[in-house]
Amino acid sequence: MKDTEKRIDDNIKLIDQAEKYLKYKDTYKAYTKLKKNKQDNFYNEHTAEIILFESAKKYLKEHLGEIKTLNISKWKLEVANMKKKKNSLYNKILEIREEVK
Repeated sequence: MKDTEKRIDDNIKLIDQAEKYLKYKDTYKAYTKLKKNKQDNFYNEHTAEIILFESAKKYLKEHLGEIKTLNISKWKLEVANMKKKKNSLYNKILEIREEVK
């Protein structure tokens, strides 16, 4: 049960970071394409977005390695399936507790 809960939490974090990555990707690209003298003003206006993108990029690189595709819908499906599995395991635990009583 604890393994399933950990996998659920890990996938939820992965989904969250992937969504942030995609949401702020265009802002970050615009930032990197600017000339150095205009980057400072842009950075000041979009600091939060740039920081969120960079942290999401780092997280994804650490957890996905060289995998380039973000399968968010697949991950969400896995989370749903794991939650069903968790509920099933929990129900079995309750049944076993009743038998022990």
